[in-house]
Amino acid sequence: MTSQEQIMGTRPLSGWRDKILPLRAQWIERDRLLEERFNTLLPGLMRREGIDLWIVIGSEYNEDPVFDSLTPAATLNASRRMVLLFHLSEGGFVECSALSKRPLGHLYTMQEQQPDESLEDALRRVVTEKDPQTLGVNTSATFPLADGLSHTAHAWLLDALGSDLAARTRSAEGLAVGWLETRSASELAIYPSVVDLSRAFIQTAFSPLVITPGITTTDDVVWWMRQQVHDFGLKPAFSFTVTLDAQDQAFDIQGRTNPRNRILPGDVLRCDFGITYLGLTTDQQESVCMLKPGEIAAPEGLQAAMLTANRAQDIVFEQAKLGRTGNDILRASREQAADEGIDACFFCHPIGSHVHGAGTSIGRWDCQDGLPGIGDYEIRNNTCYAIELYIKQAIPEWNDRHFTMLLEQDAVFADGAFRWLSGHQTRFLTM
Repeated sequence: MTSQEQIMGTRPLSGWRDKILPLRAQWIERDRLLEERFNTLLPGLMRREGIDLWIVIGSEYNEDPVFDSLTPAATLNASRRMVLLFHLSEGGFVECSALSKRPLGHLYTMQEQQPDESLEDALRRVVTEKDPQTLGVNTSATFPLADGLSHTAHAWLLDALGSDLAARTRSAEGLAVGWLETRSASELAIYPSVVDLSRAFIQTAFSPLVITPGITTTDDVVWWMRQQVHDFGLKPAFSFTVTLDAQDQAFDIQGRTNPRNRILPGDVLRCDFGITYLGLTTDQQESVCMLKPGEIAAPEGLQAAMLTANRAQDIVFEQAKLGRTGNDILRASREQAADEGIDACFFCHPIGSHVHGAGTSIGRWDCQDGLPGIGDYEIRNNTCYAIELYIKQAIPEWNDRHFTMLLEQDAVFADGAFRWLSGHQTRFLTM
């Protein structure tokens, strides 16, 4: 077992190839997860938000951001204009139906459009029959992921419903955010293995299999990651980066650039990497120390910075409590870090269906005074976050130059507290 595997306990990337489900099996599993979400999550969320009927419109190639999370894996995109309807029945379960020329499988009841009906007429008839008192639509000035109803689609919907039903519409912001941010029991059981798979790519990228000091560049490592994710049949969660720090080479977090990108002994490399598998997204930043001749471990000053960053992570965990907003957690974390003499910057964000997901935000790297609106939302149980932050600390071995130690690891907030989905980096990878 390599030192990297010993640190994080992750199997080598080569051992994952046979663990990834074939595409057909992936789609079957995704549909199973969706059915569980419909049965166990959606009724409670609709009751919490006081919405009787949720209407989500998908226009071909201009889908609502929520659309993909509500449709079977084989859907891929909307066909023409598709109207999804989620009705909270008197029995407490949600009836999922759709007006669509394309069938949506067993999870949806297809509402028949009569030969003499337009789509607008059919929609008005179906909604009238259900007679909801509150109709939720995806409009939001705060959360982009809950603002998927376009201006023209909104106008079309209100006209189709008619004045009486249109008067019952209101924003489904809380429902859309809750649907996207909340993970089911099965998803939480699967998520740790997705994090482990993601970490296996990082650990292989930061190894002699990929890097030859003096020859390999940071761009080479990024392209290796992209190609491997593609070859494994996975989706990148975002555009990966690999950056470096050295005694004479400071990383610029604002520009996220380096004057030099060829990797040399003594460099510290960090990656920002994430994948999407079975509808679940990862977002991780980990670091490797390129040892100089004669070194057998990262310099003590660098390892001390890693431990300080770990302490900053602990502070976020300690300050995250039910009833607190992202801004509350940010403020308390900054105060505690300052009291402990830690120069820290916090920018933790939700993950799940999207890498920068729905839910509250705990700061941004360029905004540490709180985020109006998005930061005023409370943290909720069974939600997942990328605990992203950096600390700055002097490194004695680098003539006391201040080093920016970034970490980003994935965690779940459940039972009123954070816990790691699958461990977190506490020592530098080395090679």
